[in-house]
Amino acid sequence: MLGSLRTDREWLTDVAQRLTPLAQRPTLLLCGRHDNGTAAGFVDRWAQLLPNHRREILEDAGHFPAEDEPEDYAEAIDRFMARPDRE
Repeated sequence: MLGSLRTDREWLTDVAQRLTPLAQRPTLLLCGRHDNGTAAGFVDRWAQLLPNHRREILEDAGHFPAEDEPEDYAEAIDRFMARPDRE
């Protein structure tokens, strides 16, 4: 089991490689302010890799913002989908 554990750096490198094809696409980074499951540094790094991103932080949400703040979550997605530069 210990052999399957990855370091934060390995995980971040893997995510960065997977995000590369999306780099120029409009992307919504939607997270909860009290998310203890995803380090804030990871979201900051994703934002650097995705120059055409919009970041939405739900103030009263944790790791599951869709459950913690379903209305705010849906509104954030609606705002993103309505952006004229999203296409």
